[in-house]
Amino acid sequence: MKIFVRLVMLALAVGVIYIALSPPQVILNSVISRPESDTQTDSPLHQSPGGEWNVELSGLSFVYQSSPIEQLRITMGDRIIFQNQDETVHSLYSSSATQPFDLGPADPGAMQSVAFTKAGTVVVECAIHPAMILQVIIEDR
Repeated sequence: MKIFVRLVMLALAVGVIYIALSPPQVILNSVISRPESDTQTDSPLHQSPGGEWNVELSGLSFVYQSSPIEQLRITMGDRIIFQNQDETVHSLYSSSATQPFDLGPADPGAMQSVAFTKAGTVVVECAIHPAMILQVIIEDR
């Protein structure tokens, strides 16, 4: 039994060292924002005031238009609809002073939404998967 415990501890130590020495992964084009000069309503990033942004929870990431994102720029009054496309439960919340919320558990396939009513920055996190973080920048109209 002692040998088994030592082997498990060694395996954990090797895993921690491997993670510590691994280069960080960089996601390119991870910032999505509304173009300031965009006035056409058919543009995929243009949303009218009170517009809706469809963000998927997929691969333990926040995904917008098939691309993983870490930041999203929206306008005050916009709503983000989170759709769980993973095969696991997520639980989104924000403890940001700008707009705290807790959406609670979302089963696979579930949709939840938040309307952002104040300008500022909101950090959206998953209580179950701490690596899932989305920074939402809400701009005044």
